[in-house]
Amino acid sequence: MTKSSRYGTNKREKLNEIRNKINEVDMEMLLLLNKRIELALRTKVLKEGKVLDKEREAKVIERIRSLAEKQPALSADKINEIWPKIIEMSREAQEKNKKLIAFAGEHGYYSEVAAKAWMEDSFTIPLERLGEVIEEVRRGYIEYGVLPSYEQGTSTSKEIKWLMDGANVKIVDKVTIPVHCHLLAPFKTELTDIQCAYYSEDSILNFCEDFLKKHNIRPIRRKLTTAVKETANQNRGCAIIGNDGTKELYGLHVIKSDIQGNVAKKKYVVITKPNEDIFGNK
Repeated sequence: MTKSSRYGTNKREKLNEIRNKINEVDMEMLLLLNKRIELALRTKVLKEGKVLDKEREAKVIERIRSLAEKQPALSADKINEIWPKIIEMSREAQEKNKKLIAFAGEHGYYSEVAAKAWMEDSFTIPLERLGEVIEEVRRGYIEYGVLPSYEQGTSTSKEIKWLMDGANVKIVDKVTIPVHCHLLAPFKTELTDIQCAYYSEDSILNFCEDFLKKHNIRPIRRKLTTAVKETANQNRGCAIIGNDGTKELYGLHVIKSDIQGNVAKKKYVVITKPNEDIFGNK
């Protein structure tokens, strides 16, 4: 190989590396934009149903423009065109008047699958902890919460039972969903190339343990968003254990579908404030 051809190869590799980083940033921007709109949805109940707040919107735009002027690669004028559109999306989401259902974890978790199974036409709101879901519902900041059923006897279910005792929330329904676990990756690859698999929910590992042992795949605990990032840029020998929602949300490829046992189900409970009415289809 000549020096010029080696240089050309290096340039292509570098170009692909930079483009992969751009793809990663694009995904992060989409997730952050979605998170911003979810936070805006949560403000509605605190504003007693008021959606339009021109004074607040003007302050936000002015603050963002001021910050954009300090960024060397940004045009403050262009940001001034973009940000009102973002605020408009937040306002339009609030005006849909959909119910909010909180769950612990990230988008793509099975708790979200259960929430959508209970009330499809809703906004699902991910929170960090189980206790936070219960507290936000108890205070009336979010209408409903979905929690793993404490009848399942796991350490998580015991924690939920302890958190629920005296929490002044009520269980309004129970949801059972089938579990379909897939081995996923941001790229197309063969099962024989996979040496490790990231999982984000402890209970899901139990469903897939036999498959992982059979194929000598080492399980590693990771947050879902972290797993997506690491498999894309750092470890092409690792995959992600997820569901159909995970695949669609992050644009992942299926390496192997339905790696769980033959009959796999998860049980959940839906909670709300004691004086909350039930709306929508369950």
